[in-house]
Amino acid sequence: MQSAKQLQAFASNVWRNAGKQRDVRPETMTSDEPILAIDLGTSGPKVALVAFGGDILAWEFEPVRLHLVQGGDAEQSAVEWWEAIGAAARRLTATTGVTRVAVVGATA
Repeated sequence: MQSAKQLQAFASNVWRNAGKQRDVRPETMTSDEPILAIDLGTSGPKVALVAFGGDILAWEFEPVRLHLVQGGDAEQSAVEWWEAIGAAARRLTATTGVTRVAVVGATA
């Protein structure tokens, strides 16, 4: 499990490098560069590698805890989301050998 400090460093690095990304318009993407798709659902994130044509190449799921609070509300930890996304993405890259993606997309 990563510490909050490690996650903050990771997030800072992502933001620092955000402006350095290459052109990812559809006409510049190639079929050998999959999309890293993240669906943040209530039970946890599903992370997939998706081919430009829409085929799902591989996917992983990592559960996160759902905290039920008084009054019927539910909460989740953003730190757990990041850790779960990272764990699932690491498993994907380990099992598929993919080291580069064209773009990252997320839904919630």
